[in-house]
Amino acid sequence: AVSNTCDLPVACKPYGICTFSKSCSCIKVVSNGDCNSKNSEEEGFSMKRLCDHEMVDLEGVDTVLRNGTQVRNVSKEGCEELCKKDCECRAASYSVSDEGCCIMYGVVMGVKEIKRVSGLSYMVKIPKGVRLSGEKSNVRKWVVGLVGGIDAFVVLLLLSGFGFYFIRKRRKSSLQPQPQPQPQPQPNTD
Repeated sequence: AVSNTCDLPVACKPYGICTFSKSCSCIKVVSNGDCNSKNSEEEGFSMKRLCDHEMVDLEGVDTVLRNGTQVRNVSKEGCEELCKKDCECRAASYSVSDEGCCIMYGVVMGVKEIKRVSGLSYMVKIPKGVRLSGEKSNVRKWVVGLVGGIDAFVVLLLLSGFGFYFIRKRRKSSLQPQPQPQPQPQPNTD
């Protein structure tokens, strides 16, 4: 008998995570970010072949599924590459302690929250360019960097302009002939 509902493979919908509080949270990899919506399967990529995608390591989660394709004596990076090359693979679980065991899955189900364990990884395949919730947008960083760079350039131009103005002013004043004091006529005492 299963004592915890999170130990069931269908505790949550595909791309859902069964949390410690036994509620379902969503791995936000579909465009609208809602794994419980009716069209998340259609809008997302769960029914498509997953070729030319990237893997994202989800921290603090694992799957209760154990019937995937197993490969032993492989590194975590090797496991990631195996899943990326297999167009039917949607997720992979990797364990260092279990002889470098990589299990690849054709579904993202049975995912549950766990206490972080060193050497245990659960990776999900997502389309290139898609971000998970909580990840910062690289475009946003780029725009902030660009605006900051332009601001710095404008400030540098202003400072250079003021410096040039004051140097020219000083040179002009030093090149103008200074009025020489006229000698005072001496009273003639003869």
